[in-house]
Amino acid sequence: MKRTVVRFGLYGALVEVVFFFISLIIAGVTKANYEVLKINCYPAIIVSLSFTYFGIRYYRDHFNNGTISFNKALALGMLIVLIPAVCFAFSDAIYDTILDPHFYDGVEQAKIKALGQSDSAQDLNAKVATIKSQLNFYRNPIVNFAIMFITVCFFGFLIAVFSALKLKPQALKSV
Repeated sequence: MKRTVVRFGLYGALVEVVFFFISLIIAGVTKANYEVLKINCYPAIIVSLSFTYFGIRYYRDHFNNGTISFNKALALGMLIVLIPAVCFAFSDAIYDTILDPHFYDGVEQAKIKALGQSDSAQDLNAKVATIKSQLNFYRNPIVNFAIMFITVCFFGFLIAVFSALKLKPQALKSV
């Protein structure tokens, strides 16, 4: 089981990290805004976590005589998910703190610019203060790592549950 977890976890991590950095390069070249960049990361997460399904199926077919219980499939899936989750969180933290230390400055400017001038000055100042407070929270590399890790694990849990349901033994249908 360990080899299957490491193998398919590393496949997912590789796809996720490559997709992440390709998205960053494309965003840098095209000067895409931060909302577009955020939206591009979700497909990277989903595609990389699809290896969870393939890992469970591989283990079921090659080591478990073609059957696997829901609990074992879920546990295997979550172990596979941990590898891409750590890699994505680590690569995102490295990007935000080392490669582009002004990343959150750009996010802050984009969010403030998006507010517009429709509110009163007092409401606008309160919203700007809220944005700055939230982004200061995210600037902490440990918090950033934790949030990215939890995000990937959440999607991974959903995919692991789906995979476990899909790959568990089916009851024979009566004719």
